[in-house]
Amino acid sequence: MHFRRELSPVFLALLLLANTFFSLSAWAAGPLSAVGAQIGQSNNAKGAFVTLREAVKKGEVAFSIHGDGVTTSSVQLTINNKTGNPLRLVVPVNESFRSNSGNVQTMMVTKDTIVSVGANAQIQVALDTICASLKTMKPPPADGVSFVIGDYPDKGTWLKLSKIMAAAADLDKSGGFDSIALDKKRRQHTIAQYAVWMTLGRQSGGPNDQLTKESIQSDFLKELSEQVKNNPRIRQDLEEHHQLGAGGDIVLDKKQKAGLDARVEAIFNATDLTCRRSEEANLPGICGLPDDSNWSNLNQVGLRAFGKGDYVEAQELLEAAETEAEKFPGKDARLANSLNNLGRCLLEEGLTADAEPKLKRALVLFTAINGDDSVEGADVLENLATLFSVKNDLATAEQNFKQALAIRQKKLGADHIEVADTLNELGGVFIGEKKFDEAESVLKNALAIRYKAKGGDSPEVAAVNTNLASLYCQTGKYAQAEKLSMRALSIDQKALGADNPFLATILDVLSQAYKAQHKDAEAQTCITTATAMRKKVLGDNTSLIASLPANYEAQTRLLSFVSDKDRMEASVKEIQGSTDPKLLKAVEVDQKAKANRAVQDKWALVVGISKYQDSSINLKYAAKDAKDFYDYLVNEAHFQPDHIRLLLDEKATRVNILSSLGDKFLPHAAGPNDLVVFYFSGHGSPSAADSAGANYLIAHDTDKNSLFATGIKVQEFTDMIKQRVHSDRMILAMDACHSGAAEPGAKGIFRVNNFSVDEIAQGSGQYVVCSSQPSQVSWESKKYPNGVFTHCLLEGLRKDGDKTKLGDACTYMQDKVQREVLNDRGEMQTPVVGAHWEGEGVMLAVKPAKPGPGLADDEFTVKAPVVKPIANVASKGIVVPAKSAVKKSVPAAATAKSPVKKP
Repeated sequence: MHFRRELSPVFLALLLLANTFFSLSAWAAGPLSAVGAQIGQSNNAKGAFVTLREAVKKGEVAFSIHGDGVTTSSVQLTINNKTGNPLRLVVPVNESFRSNSGNVQTMMVTKDTIVSVGANAQIQVALDTICASLKTMKPPPADGVSFVIGDYPDKGTWLKLSKIMAAAADLDKSGGFDSIALDKKRRQHTIAQYAVWMTLGRQSGGPNDQLTKESIQSDFLKELSEQVKNNPRIRQDLEEHHQLGAGGDIVLDKKQKAGLDARVEAIFNATDLTCRRSEEANLPGICGLPDDSNWSNLNQVGLRAFGKGDYVEAQELLEAAETEAEKFPGKDARLANSLNNLGRCLLEEGLTADAEPKLKRALVLFTAINGDDSVEGADVLENLATLFSVKNDLATAEQNFKQALAIRQKKLGADHIEVADTLNELGGVFIGEKKFDEAESVLKNALAIRYKAKGGDSPEVAAVNTNLASLYCQTGKYAQAEKLSMRALSIDQKALGADNPFLATILDVLSQAYKAQHKDAEAQTCITTATAMRKKVLGDNTSLIASLPANYEAQTRLLSFVSDKDRMEASVKEIQGSTDPKLLKAVEVDQKAKANRAVQDKWALVVGISKYQDSSINLKYAAKDAKDFYDYLVNEAHFQPDHIRLLLDEKATRVNILSSLGDKFLPHAAGPNDLVVFYFSGHGSPSAADSAGANYLIAHDTDKNSLFATGIKVQEFTDMIKQRVHSDRMILAMDACHSGAAEPGAKGIFRVNNFSVDEIAQGSGQYVVCSSQPSQVSWESKKYPNGVFTHCLLEGLRKDGDKTKLGDACTYMQDKVQREVLNDRGEMQTPVVGAHWEGEGVMLAVKPAKPGPGLADDEFTVKAPVVKPIANVASKGIVVPAKSAVKKSVPAAATAKSPVKKP
């Protein structure tokens, strides 16, 4: 909040960014996006927002929860929509799921999640959770138990747990956990979980419930021992460095014990610090507790989305909250609150024409309810003042800021931090009006209040310094302007990070000060650096750069959006701005036509490896799975044999796979209007097997002890597909397990995690189907010579012949795989689908419109046998919803009849 705010439509920013990062009408799911949104479903048919607990209470949905009996970091949520309408179910952070079984953990949700589920459909989604029970309680088992959704038994304790989550996030963000020997991606959750157990144990007082250094060490060794017993590869690696007892338990020598003691000491101290931080009065980021008010939950989740820069989701949620508030009788402050929140969101998006009536109505309501001098009314007045500043009506903006200032000084006191906020904004307007004396007076007052309340190194102080520096540049006090700009820059580099575009605003002021003092080289350095900062966030669009919001809070939210910290749905239909509607319509129509254009030709690379150079890792049916998939493509899915490269066993070397993807085959074959399929069945490696935590596909000649040099790194492999294959329509079917996780056993939170669907699916035209969730294993059948995943996928693809949509086939396959593996082995295997796909649902067997000649035959091209097409498979007793999908997280398979598992 600083000198004159030149806010022009952030819609343009979102439009550009959507084009740059997602493509114009692409959508990408994430923690606060439509997890499991129906593929190909139009944006205006996604259904109404409702909280999960509200939908359950009304009987609109039924749900069940499954775990694995080991982890506490997630559960599998299965939801049945019992209505004939699509729904968007909101599961807010801190939502509580309590088991009806007394010895199973209560689970608490750790991220706001939105689940889209079609009419009369069933979906499954992984839900991020934390155990909200004593550490002696058992995690939910794979076969599930009965759960209810609702308030935690003790509301005071529930709030404590919410504060623990906020404390862990605050400490992790500030570097408080940097020295702890835990995976960086998991350490916040790990410490938060321990802090919950520590707090609950202290409340219980029971000796077995206490979290101690000894219990942490015991849990660690117990979990590691279980993994060693169940995974011969881990045992082989550990035997080189650790002694193993007769029962397979790890025996540490003196040096190893000392190292573990030090690690546990650091974890315990961080846990205790988190508990103490959670009790401090100035803790930021505490999320409110869900309740039975649909309005309250939608409003809270919408505001959190706005705070994270997720403008589109925020606008939708806040609009839903407004709709709920309209139902309240009489003059209700909740409606005024909703109008103000939504108006603020629309304002920051640049949608001033939409924001103004919302804010004016909110002011009328607050005045009618609380009088003309309420703090709530002052908030609305300040938002209106900002709006008038955007419209360059500075006189009206000044009047509104002055009214808000008078109310806040009267109600809150002259030294309140919110008074300083208004003073700083008013100072920016005074600068725009060239009322320099008034500007200097109010800015110095704001600086004194913020310095006292926030300290000299806060971004709030830096914002006032930047305003003052701008003022001094315009009044000839260039040395003072330079000094204040340098101070603001130093503060914000530490407080906001080196990539925050607000630093470019400070550099603009500093360059003016340098230039006025004839320090041309320094001025040019500032200009160059500021340009580079903005380009990194917004590209080369100069008009967009000029329209950036000028306050550091808004620019931080925009940075969060751009850097993809909170992925969001971003489409032209969802971002209605003040841009020329004819242009918007033309873009929309053009994008729709592009997404739904005919498939000109079809190409495929199919890889299956049962026999490896290292015979100790051979599989039974992986090569047969690949050959069966190849036969389906040729005989039933209208792929020409010379348009497919089939690599089996010894032909599936690292060089042959990579050259087919990136050099000799697909880059020369597939055009921009073609459909490309990649199928892989074989081994994969867990991230724990690599020092840098990467995942690998294991080729025929890969050395399992030298993955970096001889394996195929998954992330580089998917980048290669995006960069070198010219088609923007790619289907990837992955039957390779990257878990490395132990069989379900002792409770622990040291499980190895897979890569996620987002790490595979790159861009807006990739559809990824994987055979299991990260913590699961994929199995070969006991009934037929195939992997269960591939067998059921082929069944699903044959259901409606040429017209089978991949989404429908996957829904059938997911249900069939889960049922069969659970019945045959008592294990959970849940295939996962992830897509960045535009337009209508993809049909793998669609006939190509203009098939061309294939590449010249080589040793890898296989002539297809003449096989009579197999009749469609009926789905007796199984309800298959249309176009459903699951939350994006990448699994991949394992196998077993012997039993053999793909590690």
